[in-house]
Amino acid sequence: MKPANAKARALLGKLERLADPANGGTPDEIAAARRKVQRLRNRFDFSEPDPDELEQLDIFAGIHPRRPARRTVHVHTFEPADFDIANSVKWAIEQATGIACTFRGDELSAACTTG
Repeated sequence: MKPANAKARALLGKLERLADPANGGTPDEIAAARRKVQRLRNRFDFSEPDPDELEQLDIFAGIHPRRPARRTVHVHTFEPADFDIANSVKWAIEQATGIACTFRGDELSAACTTG
């Protein structure tokens, strides 16, 4: 399945509104819209968040794409005396948010996809 693009997401939104009986469509129109929604969902993968929405998310919102990050964001610089807890902090961030973190020297960085 291909990842859903902006055009497919827009079409899905329109079709879901048409498929909602509260919007006053006839039973035939509602049934046709539901079939088209199912066909669209079978064709595209809507499980990933909308890339336009990702730009507005905070790095610790817990929603992130599954593709590799193009860059990282600085989280914290550890002093040599704090290196014993640095891996625990990295692990806690990754477990709580699912965001991959890396060390570069004494700096902890988290993956991000926004430019």
